[in-house]
Amino acid sequence: MSITVFEGYTVGKIERGIPFPNGSRRPLSIEQQRVLQMKEGDSFVLVVRFDGFSTDNARRLAQWARTKGIRIMQRKIDHDSVRIWRVGAMKSDTPDQPQK
Repeated sequence: MSITVFEGYTVGKIERGIPFPNGSRRPLSIEQQRVLQMKEGDSFVLVVRFDGFSTDNARRLAQWARTKGIRIMQRKIDHDSVRIWRVGAMKSDTPDQPQK
């Protein structure tokens, strides 16, 4: 049963068992691949300005890393580049070392 809130705006009924849409299947960027390959303490330089055009790649990379359970830190080197460090290990359901 649909409910009309006001003319032209209708809210559908509650449905259960509808599958979620598939997530994005875009390939990882080179920066994302680099973060996944890094170990804690490793770093790389990310260029954030190309021919006078500034990007927000460092901020977006940090947001993406958080969604993967990875902590990274960034520091501006100069007007055109940022150093990215991996400062936290990826969260895992299974520990690397057996606990005693």
